[in-house]
Amino acid sequence: MTKGFLATLFAAAISFAGITTAFGAAPVISGLPDIQIGDAEDNIVSGPGATDNNYFVYTNAFQFSTQVSDADTADGNLLWSFAEYDYTGVGGPGGAANTTKEFEVNGFQSIYTGNSAIAAAAPGGFSAAKPPTRTPANSLNATSDYATFRDILFSPHSEDPGPWQSPVARGFTLAQLNQAANVGRAVAFFVSDPEGGLTSATIFVKTKDNANDAKSTSFTPITDWTAFQGWEKSGLDNEAIDGANDCDVIPANTPAAPLVTNPTELQMVVRASSGRSRVVGWQNKTGVAYAGAGKYYRGKFYIYHNGATPSVVNTVPGFRIRVQQGGAVLGANHVEYGATGNTGPTAAGAVSYPSTDDPASEPKAGQYIKPSSTPTKPSLYRVDLDPSDVPYATQMPIQPVMESFAYMDPANATLFLTQCTVGSYDALTDAAGGTPLLTYTKGAAMGSGANASLLPLIAGGFNAEGNLTPGYRQILYTTPGAGGNLGLPTDSGAAGLGVVVDSGATNADYTNRFIIGLGLFENATPATMPRLQPGKLYRARYYCVSDLATSSTSQTNFRQATMRLSLQTVAGRWTAFQEVTGCWNVSANTGNPEATMGAQALPGITSMNPDTNAAFDLAGMKGGWYTTLLSSPLNGDIRRDVNAAGVYSAATFGNLFNEPGPGVNAASAKDIIVEAVYNTLPRNLQFESATIPEDANRAKYNVTAVRLYEYNDIDDGGYSSNYLP
Repeated sequence: MTKGFLATLFAAAISFAGITTAFGAAPVISGLPDIQIGDAEDNIVSGPGATDNNYFVYTNAFQFSTQVSDADTADGNLLWSFAEYDYTGVGGPGGAANTTKEFEVNGFQSIYTGNSAIAAAAPGGFSAAKPPTRTPANSLNATSDYATFRDILFSPHSEDPGPWQSPVARGFTLAQLNQAANVGRAVAFFVSDPEGGLTSATIFVKTKDNANDAKSTSFTPITDWTAFQGWEKSGLDNEAIDGANDCDVIPANTPAAPLVTNPTELQMVVRASSGRSRVVGWQNKTGVAYAGAGKYYRGKFYIYHNGATPSVVNTVPGFRIRVQQGGAVLGANHVEYGATGNTGPTAAGAVSYPSTDDPASEPKAGQYIKPSSTPTKPSLYRVDLDPSDVPYATQMPIQPVMESFAYMDPANATLFLTQCTVGSYDALTDAAGGTPLLTYTKGAAMGSGANASLLPLIAGGFNAEGNLTPGYRQILYTTPGAGGNLGLPTDSGAAGLGVVVDSGATNADYTNRFIIGLGLFENATPATMPRLQPGKLYRARYYCVSDLATSSTSQTNFRQATMRLSLQTVAGRWTAFQEVTGCWNVSANTGNPEATMGAQALPGITSMNPDTNAAFDLAGMKGGWYTTLLSSPLNGDIRRDVNAAGVYSAATFGNLFNEPGPGVNAASAKDIIVEAVYNTLPRNLQFESATIPEDANRAKYNVTAVRLYEYNDIDDGGYSSNYLP
């Protein structure tokens, strides 16, 4: 029996048994997730003291008040309880009778246990779920607005404080363990208002040994492309410019020309070159429809390559994947495993490209995140987007994009996209299931006072030659031109203005250079650094405000430039970011949908960002929260060609697996660096042989708060069955 059939059956049984919403205003439950209780978070997996604690508790699995509404009663005054149905099939760990209580939620056990008990309670309208039996004191939300699950058969209180026996040592059979882990037990949650209006929702609760806590989070696949009619070329087409055949797509295509054929894979051809960028790929401009506030989006990209030397990291082209709101608000991952073979132009005061090589990062990290070279076992990469919920968002589709992102000279292979899925899931919140990893708040300098847990602000910046001709590598300057500057971010400290990101009011480099600046937020010691773990989803929140205009009918008045908010990890080889564009190739925000969207989303006096908090605002400035999401790269789905089961282990992730984890006082390739970045366009942009005048743009915003949280990753359906045995 499928979950959907069971849930429908149970809901129907309850509705016939006397629960009604025909009078009054009974509570309404929405989006209650299925739950998986694991023990991996509490295990010590290696080294001295390695222990399998077998502690099956899922803390803060969901928030009661966000899962229910009632027109007549405040969410906090609603009364929660639950019942446990029979296991199906062979029965679960409680035995064939299925009358054994298995779960606790916030210390409370089920009010009815087993199908027979639930059926017997139906004629009385489930009185134990309603007043006077159910009171604020014995409601599941009596002491917390968050639901914490414990499997008391797997982790009984009699063995507190642990460690607990293994499930096998308890005598659970393999069939029972499989039932608990893969099917789970149906659990009905009841919600009553004080007048006795009652409703319910049924979920499945699984218990799985040596797994992470997880919840379904209502991931809904919207479109799954296994054939690619309608996709079109994107990126910078080198070949069309100079005939150097080092970058192209197959099937042959040009931008703004959607495919009329229906290929089962898309190719991005990259050939070895010298001192050139090779950025070309595919996008689906139709995408999927924006569904309104309260949803995040995930793209799942299945990728392999055909390089002749797949074990040589820098011969495999890097790539970038995005889900984006029409190119105005981007959720992106740049995956650049190769870090040697950099060459490019130079000049007095400029960066030497070979000096940017990082050979140590390739064997330590890069080789474990490059795509598969086995067509039947492509690597699965995930990218997430928190869309901007501004008014114009309803006009912008959520689009998937993949492009080669190759800068290393030896890169010489074709990247293949074989499947792409875009879906949505419920937006995460700061408290529900999230573990805080880094906190910054305006009012004190980083490294002091309330921000003493952080290092002092680390700021950097450079200029880039104002030339975007496809294939051309720009000259990079770490010293400004005459009368110009690098626009380094500054920490306002006790002045209470946060971290000030500003490319400058007067800057001669605006004319012919890009100006790029960044500020880093890092915890003070290696032992406190945020670090990757498998099975996790990272969510960085940045509160950014500005007094600069985000839109203008003038080409000469400054408006906000591009803002990028990043999480960089895997020894710098993987960068996830949200980027909000404001000025790219548009004229005075007139009639351009992406400029309209960007103008509403960017921080500035004309911002329409609805996600605000007065505690972090500054006088005369507008903006709000912006979110960057990172699904952990420590995911066996990237290494399916090495381990068909997709297991994260030393065998699949080698040196990267052995890099120091959370709490170890040593530098690690798993460190997560939190960054605020900006990028201005030159007024005179060189593209091919033309000079294109750009509108006046300046990067100017204040970061008044930063939060980084770690969550259990969502259940997005996992690896596609198209590639499983």
